[in-house]
Amino acid sequence: MSGLVIHGHGGGRPPRIVHKRARGDIKRVLDAVRPSLERRQRSDRAAWVNPHSGLGGIHDRASFTEFEGGSPMSSQAADALMEFNAIARRVVWREPEDATREGYDLKGQYTPEQLEAIEAASTSKETNLLNIVTRGRAFARATGGAGAIIFAEDGWKMSDPLDFTRLEKINRIEVVDAFDLCPVQWGTNRKRKRTWGKPVLYQYHLHSAGPVSTSGLVHHSRVVRFDGLELPARQQALRLGWGGAILDLIYTELANALGSHQFTAEAVSMVTNEIYKITGIGEAGLAGNSDYIVDRLEAIQLSRGIFGGVVIDKDEEYQVIERSFTGLGDLLDRLTAMLVAVSEQSKTILMGEQPSGLNANGDSEIQAWYDHCASRHDPDYTPPLMELLQVLLRARLGPTGGYWDPKTSVDWRPLWTPTEDESASTNLKHSQATALMVSSGVVSTDEARKQPWLSEAFVGFDPNAPAPPPPAAPPGAPGGDAFDAVESTEPIIAADDSEMMPGEPLVGTRDVARFLGVSRATVINMARDQRFPAFRMNRAWRFQMSSVRAGVARYQAEATDGARGDQAPLC
Repeated sequence: MSGLVIHGHGGGRPPRIVHKRARGDIKRVLDAVRPSLERRQRSDRAAWVNPHSGLGGIHDRASFTEFEGGSPMSSQAADALMEFNAIARRVVWREPEDATREGYDLKGQYTPEQLEAIEAASTSKETNLLNIVTRGRAFARATGGAGAIIFAEDGWKMSDPLDFTRLEKINRIEVVDAFDLCPVQWGTNRKRKRTWGKPVLYQYHLHSAGPVSTSGLVHHSRVVRFDGLELPARQQALRLGWGGAILDLIYTELANALGSHQFTAEAVSMVTNEIYKITGIGEAGLAGNSDYIVDRLEAIQLSRGIFGGVVIDKDEEYQVIERSFTGLGDLLDRLTAMLVAVSEQSKTILMGEQPSGLNANGDSEIQAWYDHCASRHDPDYTPPLMELLQVLLRARLGPTGGYWDPKTSVDWRPLWTPTEDESASTNLKHSQATALMVSSGVVSTDEARKQPWLSEAFVGFDPNAPAPPPPAAPPGAPGGDAFDAVESTEPIIAADDSEMMPGEPLVGTRDVARFLGVSRATVINMARDQRFPAFRMNRAWRFQMSSVRAGVARYQAEATDGARGDQAPLC
């Protein structure tokens, strides 16, 4: 037993056996530690155990498989992946670039001149807000956090709180990642809920394109934070208050997939393997005569180069064995699929591959990806953008002269633009549904005009404007005037349900007016005169055409008999 050292582990882990010398009684050691191993396995998790087959015992590898976390990636490793690995760079940058690609619309009480000035200021080289938000979000995904440092003129130092009452202008805004923005002071006053347990002072380090760099202290009010992946508070404390990095999350799958592709490229160069059986090579090796072996191999290679074949002795043998790559492509696809799964992106987006299969064009995957990017607007992009806008607009020399509307908001423009055919089909479905709701009395015309799709489908449409009058009846038709709601003060007496013909659909006043060639107002008046039954459905009047025909025929018959004059009009 002197040749073995057993190191114990805390947390219920099994002992580790370290061989100091080659000799040792391994069986006695295993017998000694087996009870503790079995107790550890059975106490950690529930499992099926069969001592006869080894299921759940110390020889069952699955019983002792557990997950252990790693360490956050260093700045050098993160920089290397961002600079030299296209897949890692796409994982980091694709979401921020797509999420901000279409821009946003600013909402608030601003004049057209102010909106134009805000547009110019927010797209300038020094304060390009969309570019700042894109870079901040990308750096946060790569390193776990980032910050946009605001260099403003307010008469105070960078380490002092930003004073909006003295804010003159914004000189520039610099974006740095978590490695160059380190918290050095934390809020300890529990009464200040906005700063308790959060960084109140940072140490920043700015790098230029050349050898010049600057550093200093900056107050948290001059920093717009971009946090990485959400982590428990105890893990964020280990990362100095920053979140997780997407590169740490995908590192294992990235190494497995891309490393396997690289090994495959090397294997292709060794598709064949040459075997030489040379007489006397064993004796020459034992005798230390390596020159004989080298000279013989050089002679064989030289003969193949000159004669196009291999010249060997009758007792020698030359053989070429080809390697098989069967199943290698399926294995690489499995590794790539795992990388796609952890990257939050589809294969079309991450690898640039179109899906295979019947009628597969990748549009559904792209649309799903845009939906994912749009879902991140409110939690990850809107808050920092609003902070930057507020600082920019509250500056006295800013685009609004220091005016900031507290109700300011932003609407992100849609990322997915449907084709003309898709838009036309969608508008047609909306129109049919709206017409049905209006004719059924579910909504009024004014309510129907406030539906959002109308403003999107028709440029310049004002939902608050009065509805236009309905089209006039065909020329020459009696009562061709439009329905102008000229109604008598007498209410319509609703017909009893017993007068309704079973199985016959109900129609509206417009259909009856078109059938009779009169106006809708005339139909209403005829219903009041009880010339045919009218049924109340929600807030609208409905009729049955059989009752209308019967009522009109009865009235005309009475007019013919002189009950109402020689030539009584229809209405």
